[in-house]
Amino acid sequence: MSLWEENKARRRAQILAAARELIGEGGMSALTMRKLGERAKVSVRTIYNLMGSQSDILRAVIAKPMSEMLEAVSAVPQNAPIEKLDAIVSVSIGQFVRQPKVLRAAVAASYHLPGYNWHDWVKSQAIPLFRECIEDAIKDDLLTDQLSPEILAENIFHATNKAFTDWTQGNSSDAHLRVQAMSALYLPLLGVATEKSQARILERLKSLDNLRATQARAA
Repeated sequence: MSLWEENKARRRAQILAAARELIGEGGMSALTMRKLGERAKVSVRTIYNLMGSQSDILRAVIAKPMSEMLEAVSAVPQNAPIEKLDAIVSVSIGQFVRQPKVLRAAVAASYHLPGYNWHDWVKSQAIPLFRECIEDAIKDDLLTDQLSPEILAENIFHATNKAFTDWTQGNSSDAHLRVQAMSALYLPLLGVATEKSQARILERLKSLDNLRATQARAA
């Protein structure tokens, strides 16, 4: 990477970090180009040149957790498809609960962006990841092929996405998100688990059930 490209990447990172700070402090109304330029210490012209419009910046803010999740998943060994499925969901949960004000505000605003649908974008990213892991798990005799990988991946996506949607709308807590989203992953897997993976998946579900019981007692 040339020095010019490094400087460009550094300034883009500055702008995105500043955008997340502003949204976290004051919601979407705080994300103006003037305030963003002041916070990132760049000109408004530089923002437009490097990032585009306010809508483009919002898309980039939302895309950041996905890129970090992909990076974390890539570190999981190729011969561990169930662990990869776990990482897709658990790392995503971590990204969301670490910056709740930012992502709740950004996702809510994204529904009003022309030509952009957050749900469809996440779906286009997540389902292929789920499907690839499921296919690998079938090859490794961890899951049966009673359901096609595509159908199972779609079922897992819709169930886990409901947990994230409830959270972004402020209808569930961080703790509830963890239990709901991870259960949405492991319950469908249990239905097609082989003897090789069944005990491990069942143990994971039992631990989630214990967490749910603990949350109920604390409520």
